Amino acid sequence: MSAQRKISAQVQQQILFKSKRKCPICFVNGVTEPQQGDIAHINRDPSNNSLDNLVYLCLKHHAELDREDGLNVDDLKAARVALYDAVANEGAQPMSSAPEWRAYEDQITEYVRAEFTQRLDDFFKLEKNALYPGRSGVSHEVDLAVEFTIGGLRYVTIFEIKYRRAPLGTQEILEFSARCKDIGADKGVVFCSAGFSASAARLAKDQGISLLHTNRNTEASELTTANACVYVEARPKGRPEGSAIQAYVVEDHAGEVLGTFKTQKEAIDWAKANGHPPLVARVRHLNDKKIPDHWRSA
Repeated sequence: MSAQRKISAQVQQQILFKSKRKCPICFVNGVTEPQQGDIAHINRDPSNNSLDNLVYLCLKHHAELDREDGLNVDDLKAARVALYDAVANEGAQPMSSAPEWRAYEDQITEYVRAEFTQRLDDFFKLEKNALYPGRSGVSHEVDLAVEFTIGGLRYVTIFEIKYRRAPLGTQEILEFSARCKDIGADKGVVFCSAGFSASAARLAKDQGISLLHTNRNTEASELTTANACVYVEARPKGRPEGSAIQAYVVEDHAGEVLGTFKTQKEAIDWAKANGHPPLVARVRHLNDKKIPDHWRSA
């Protein structure tokens, strides 16, 4: 077993603040009172004091975690997320259940998969509960991550999925934005079943974070995406290289024209100003949105 390292006072304070000394396993089973317990290492490695590997547990569930056939790690992490969300929402109320939260996460995952498949065919990688190293030296677990390469450049979009009974507040947006920056993600997106407070929406816009509101009864087709990649193309479309260009358009992945401009630079500047990463056709008559090599980032 690895040598035990002392958990810093700062990290202990963060965990106690996030949990309010409530055990997440007890919490998802309806027990909302603070309990006697201590901070446990989820992977049973006492040398790993990253926030992702630490959780406050009651004495009973800490002892259960320490057994080889003890607590399921995925269930424990799901319960921790549910507890942290509720505590951050001021006045913790028990969630319905960890399985209900997981069903919502699965729904969003399949929606994201379908959206990226429509845009990029199978030229992307999607991972759940992915672990990314941060520039600070701390590793971060993210609910969902999508990676793809266009024009030789790698793009990473990370998603936070919140199953909540009340709108998400500014604290969660600040924490997610900090993770995005530490990871070096190109885009951050937050889904929340209960929507977002007005102050959280303003903060997210300032931080370049996309917010999407849907509950478990919402069909994927009813959801809208924001801050997705857009495509800058010359017009007339499909004309050979060397022929006169009359204008440049910005289109979304479905081919809908979002704006028409006199110059390519104006089109690119408009896309960036509206939070859309612009992709420019490498060759005028080669502009299939499902073929990444047809495009370069601007």
